[in-house]
Amino acid sequence: MRKIIQLLMFCVIPFIGFAQSSARKGLQAEGIYDIQQLGQRIESIVKDGAKEERPVIGIGTLFKETHYATETHYVDVIRAAGGIPVLFPINDDVKEIDRMLSMIDGLVVPGGEDVHPFFYGEEPSPHFGKECVERDYFEIILIRLAKRKHIPILSVCRGMQVTNVALGGSLCQDIPSSDYSPKIQHGQYSTNTTPHHSISIVPGSRLFSILGGKALVNTHHHQCVKDLAPGMHITATAPDGVPEAMEGEGILCVQFHPESMYEKHPEMLEIYKDLVERAKEFKKK
Repeated sequence: MRKIIQLLMFCVIPFIGFAQSSARKGLQAEGIYDIQQLGQRIESIVKDGAKEERPVIGIGTLFKETHYATETHYVDVIRAAGGIPVLFPINDDVKEIDRMLSMIDGLVVPGGEDVHPFFYGEEPSPHFGKECVERDYFEIILIRLAKRKHIPILSVCRGMQVTNVALGGSLCQDIPSSDYSPKIQHGQYSTNTTPHHSISIVPGSRLFSILGGKALVNTHHHQCVKDLAPGMHITATAPDGVPEAMEGEGILCVQFHPESMYEKHPEMLEIYKDLVERAKEFKKK
């Protein structure tokens, strides 16, 4: 019997110690997520009525199975640049979109699928890729309304393309099968955190003031701007002449993805900081 008791003590006492240790860890975790402290923080903010100085930046979304989604890079880079990110779900209600825009100070139109050529009066070529007509329609409304409200816009990759279409321009449906020369690759296979080709930037442009006359960029597209929308100007090109940036009043468009590069290439964060600064000025009006 004594041996049995000793055996039980040998097994049970360490278990009790482990349970106490786990409980202590639980208490420590509870300290990290202290709900009482959280309540005090919320009450302090409500009581003080502290005004949030950071501008709110809206981000367009895409369909992903049963979700409205965007890549985390867009959210992270806006926070890193000093803004507050908010996602806009796809819809076709003009009044609702107008109301959403009234809540923001700046807009990001992100990358994604090909823009359907119906929206610029063409039939799809054999090289036309994945599409989302609902998203095209939504972003065309979003861009046109944002421009009329003078909300600062940053359009990225597909965003540059759909911005051009929204404002009355057209697209080259497939760069590899077009007349651009010398041929360079615009759909890199490496990670999009890595620069893949160079661009030349027009002196005096907004992008020139951010990156200078030359830059190395990543690239994930097979379409590009063709006929330029009224009021827009090409402000950067690849070595083969493919448009890599476009600007207009209150609008900066880039064909590459600075949000994917900024952690390894901090100069790319400046493009989003520029949007945040423009949004701050808009917020003051």
